[in-house]
Amino acid sequence: MKVDDLVDPKKLKIALGKTEEASKTRTAMFDEMFSNKGIRREVLAHLDKLDDFKPLKSAWTRYAWRKAVEYERNQEKAAIAAARRGAQ
Repeated sequence: MKVDDLVDPKKLKIALGKTEEASKTRTAMFDEMFSNKGIRREVLAHLDKLDDFKPLKSAWTRYAWRKAVEYERNQEKAAIAAARRGAQ
């Protein structure tokens, strides 16, 4: 996936306009951004310059928070499991 594909308004509007495809497209794009710092920085820097990408920025924020909550839950589960192993 190229950075130009992520920030091209025409491609994103077409993809984001279709409900089921939009979800898959956003998730794939955000997974790529989340796992690759270089792409994430470049895309977010580009999006900050554009006013018409506010819904995408909002979706990215929700995605990032969801990942953070998921990470916290996994940490809590690991701590509980470690405490149980230690109590036995």
